[in-house]
Amino acid sequence: MEMKIKWNTPPAMLGPKKVHGSAKMLYLANTCRRFMDPYVPAKNMMLAQNVRVYADDDTGYIEYNSPYAHYMYEGEVYGPSYPIVKGGVAVGFWSPPYKTPTGRSIHYNKFRHPLATSHWDRAMMTARARDVARSYEAYLLSRG
Repeated sequence: MEMKIKWNTPPAMLGPKKVHGSAKMLYLANTCRRFMDPYVPAKNMMLAQNVRVYADDDTGYIEYNSPYAHYMYEGEVYGPSYPIVKGGVAVGFWSPPYKTPTGRSIHYNKFRHPLATSHWDRAMMTARARDVARSYEAYLLSRG
């Protein structure tokens, strides 16, 4: 019996095909989200839980969807915020639609997430990049 095998994929595409793809990128994005969680500010858990993870063929995305996510990520207080007073008691704050940085740093509540910080993706990758790589490698090897 004679067999002929023709490989249709150019050699330069074999590596990307092995490590990319929406399912693989989704796994990687979810892994990063899981490892990032302790670094995300979580005073009331809204920011840490209001997350969307999705992927396309070569990129994974993690979106924090709380209205204040950008401010928490930057780690800087934005303003102005004006107090709303009823009966001599402050009941909330009103902010104009466009805020500007004030130069003051946010002091994160570390009760629920002791590692909470600004730029939590960078902090996680500094501390856990090897863990992310090991997890992704194990996933790729288990999928053949």
